[in-house]
Amino acid sequence: MDENSRSDGGGGGSGTVGRGGDGVYEAMVREMEDAVFLVDVAETDHGYEFTFRENNTAHREQTGFSEETMRGQTPRELLGEEQGAAVEANYRRCAERGEPIEYEERLEFPAGASHWQTKLTPITEDGTTTRIVGVARDITEQKEQEREHRRTYRRFQTVLETMSAAVFLKDAD
Repeated sequence: MDENSRSDGGGGGSGTVGRGGDGVYEAMVREMEDAVFLVDVAETDHGYEFTFRENNTAHREQTGFSEETMRGQTPRELLGEEQGAAVEANYRRCAERGEPIEYEERLEFPAGASHWQTKLTPITEDGTTTRIVGVARDITEQKEQEREHRRTYRRFQTVLETMSAAVFLKDAD
């Protein structure tokens, strides 16, 4: 992240993230396994405009978007009209509330479709949201395991409901 300022350490989770003189924050973000991205926020006559500023190595690997591809693009330009509009709606909600939000989403990227658990944190200057820091975790495998568990449970329920013989469970202990 380019700014030469530190987190204000204040409540509410928002502040200014920056270099802090020695690049410690950048090293931490760069090495995180979670996907991290920074979005510039500009207020317009019609609401907000969001443009991607940068992303960490994990984000690049998990989405297939290089920093050069993302930088300066709006969500609609990068993700297409439908996905971009959904992403912008979450960014708008974060900017308007001025506090962190969390949600799950499914997105199509060059690297493939993924389920994400995302947290957006607004960065404010003089009471106005100027940037949003996003941290997203790929939960695709977890979602697939949940679906398989539900399928197995439904099969078990079907077997129990269709059996004509008496069925009981016994605890071996």
